[in-house]
Amino acid sequence: MIQSLILFLSVIIICVASNCILSATNTQIKYSICDRKLTEAFRGVAILLIMIQHLAGHLGTNIFTPFGGIGVTIFLVLSGFGLNESLKKNGINGFITKKFYRIWLPFFLFYAFLYLYKEKLDIISFIKNIFSIEQSGYYWYIHYLLRCYITFWIISKYTQRYKWLVYSLFITYSFFATDALRAEQCLSFPMGVLLSDKKEYLLNLKIKNAIVFLIIFSFIGVTCLLIKQLPIIREYFDTYLYYFIELGIKLPLGLSMILFLWILPSKYVISPFVTLCGVLSYELYLVYMQMLSNVGTYVTSALMIILLSLLISYSMHFAILFFTKNVR
Repeated sequence: MIQSLILFLSVIIICVASNCILSATNTQIKYSICDRKLTEAFRGVAILLIMIQHLAGHLGTNIFTPFGGIGVTIFLVLSGFGLNESLKKNGINGFITKKFYRIWLPFFLFYAFLYLYKEKLDIISFIKNIFSIEQSGYYWYIHYLLRCYITFWIISKYTQRYKWLVYSLFITYSFFATDALRAEQCLSFPMGVLLSDKKEYLLNLKIKNAIVFLIIFSFIGVTCLLIKQLPIIREYFDTYLYYFIELGIKLPLGLSMILFLWILPSKYVISPFVTLCGVLSYELYLVYMQMLSNVGTYVTSALMIILLSLLISYSMHFAILFFTKNVR
């Protein structure tokens, strides 16, 4: 547990130290909650929360367990919001192509490399994973994200009139017909779409109202987290009741984190390190999941994994950009 706390504090110190670089030029800027620079920082915080949770788990503690689900919630909310905003501006044309190059292609190339590197992977499992037929394993989030994208595309192209009816069916499917990880996130992507529909309200949201929402969401999330610790609730592990309580933790606390980061002065949120993590968040997710088995018993090994993951992800990101620019 001590090693995990040191890891958490080390990441905070790195973020704060990198903030000093912009402190002289970014003291008076207040960004809209929908601003792209700020949402990149949200993604950076989200991937750091996920990494800390997994690394801390390998260091021997579950104290940071909620961090992972909160980070995934932030990602899914931002994905739903961003896609709906893009739909307003550009329509649905080119949607499949964009997501192919940004999401599926890096996943395919990285997973193909893993297949060649790891002899234990068989060809059937490889095909099922790259086409999201098999949803288990490290990359469950990608499989679920692709389903969110497919649902969004179908709604936008064919059933816009019945938009929320179809989303309700998708939510029901995610909660009752998948597994715990997807069930607890069943509302996150549609919530992002809803927030985009209510963008005018977000743009005019006052700090005092944001604080009220922050308190309400935090209260709901923390209350559900405390309820989850009760022995009588633990007896219902892996049941729909347990999924519902997890949903009451992850979505409210994910929204709370977004509000909290927006309320903070921008200089404490938008920093070189956090922004870099946000830009590379997808590649980071692909890379560091494969490096978790190398975590030792000391925090230095976890920090080295974060550093190596950043270096590899940086190379992957720009390799994909170069490929899409010159091959498409």
